[in-house]
Amino acid sequence: MFKNSLFDQPLKNLPLKTPLIVHEEDRLDKVVKLMVEKDYSFVVVQGKEGLGIITEKDFLQKVVYPQKNPSEIKAKEIATFPLISLTTENLLFEALLLMAENRVRKVAVFEKGILQGILEDTDIISFQSKNLVSLLYQVELSHDLEELARLYTLVKEGVLNQIAEGFNPEYLGKYLAEINDLFIKKTIEITLKDLEGKPPSNFGVFVLGSEGRKEQSLKTDQDNTLIYKDLSEEKKEEVDRFFERFSSTFIDNLLKVGFPPCPGGVMVSNPLWRGDLKTWKNRLSNWLDCSQKEALLNLCIFLDFRMVYGDEEIEKELKEWITEKINQNKRLIICLAAEAIRFEPPLNFLGRFITEKEGPNKGKLDLKKAGIFPIVQGVRTLALEYNIWQTNTFDRIEALKKEGVLSLDFASELKEGYRFILSLQFLNQAQKIKKGQPPDNYLNPQELSKNERNQLKQVFKTIKTFQEFLFRKYNLRFFT
Repeated sequence: MFKNSLFDQPLKNLPLKTPLIVHEEDRLDKVVKLMVEKDYSFVVVQGKEGLGIITEKDFLQKVVYPQKNPSEIKAKEIATFPLISLTTENLLFEALLLMAENRVRKVAVFEKGILQGILEDTDIISFQSKNLVSLLYQVELSHDLEELARLYTLVKEGVLNQIAEGFNPEYLGKYLAEINDLFIKKTIEITLKDLEGKPPSNFGVFVLGSEGRKEQSLKTDQDNTLIYKDLSEEKKEEVDRFFERFSSTFIDNLLKVGFPPCPGGVMVSNPLWRGDLKTWKNRLSNWLDCSQKEALLNLCIFLDFRMVYGDEEIEKELKEWITEKINQNKRLIICLAAEAIRFEPPLNFLGRFITEKEGPNKGKLDLKKAGIFPIVQGVRTLALEYNIWQTNTFDRIEALKKEGVLSLDFASELKEGYRFILSLQFLNQAQKIKKGQPPDNYLNPQELSKNERNQLKQVFKTIKTFQEFLFRKYNLRFFT
């Protein structure tokens, strides 16, 4: 299923640049002379505490612009420590993601503690002529919605090509999330610039659902929420009015960029999905009661929240508050676990697929309901019980394995099964997009190869085993 693509290449297979190494006590004029003579855009700096780096950008920003004399400055004064690094066994995807997360264009590559070379983004064969790092830089340099919309179109085209060439859905989901996060950040900045006055309160914009988990499919719409800090009662009306205007403009701008709206209205423009911390705590208290189906659905969407812009203290306070509430309400975990066993895998007693019986999707399987939801919901439930705040399902499974909740073998089996389901979803949706059809989660199993059908059946059996584990662990006999 997963063909070898550029993303899957270990760094030892890629061209690495032999670094120029200088000492942290060296004068900067000598360092620059060496860079010019060797035609390098960077040098590695050997310091007492380890390695650092000086780039052309560092020199321009820290020496040339402030008009300092390089002969009076030591290398350590403008170097960045520590040097961001990986090993030769890490994959290219990991290097690209590390560059993106740290907004750097160079990563040091080590083998057994010895520096082998520097990987630069310019040396990487581009992904659809726009690799992750270079595309992120283009987005960062954008100042208007029209340019963001153009770049967003390139992203969608690039993703379709990557799927055709071979991909790992775990990597692709994180790739999409990293890019979408930056589009959202830039759209927020443009929105704030267009509004009159500064925000009257610190705030955070969060993504939810599959976007919060970094597991977006090609059908994914936007799910987001807005939370701002509490102010005095006399200022509350003014603050609420500002964020109402911000939210409406922000969502309009996201639509212009190309983000599809959420059919369920899970967007900051909906009053239900924005408010100050006090309002959100009251709202979540009602949802945490889990006595109403709609409230439980909203809670499940919210619990994958991940902040993409704003005050980190808001996220920290909210996580601490939710943790305390969950510890006080063990029934909630049982309710969430019961949701994970609500849909049985679509296999009959003979091991054959149970497909839709009528309607436009007759003869098809709903991959989201049958495969994705039970894994996501069950893993989310376990993560909340054990105070694991990663949102990505693969990362949650790995953390649960380390906690001893899932065995080494079953954690691996569950991850591989989830990876296979996601790959089928991506491929199915990509094919429909190329045919000019709207992407959805329905798949005709007869269009799969015999090997793929057998593999899908095995994944459904793994899901059944996982549901039985949840059934026993949480004593769910009264929920079936």
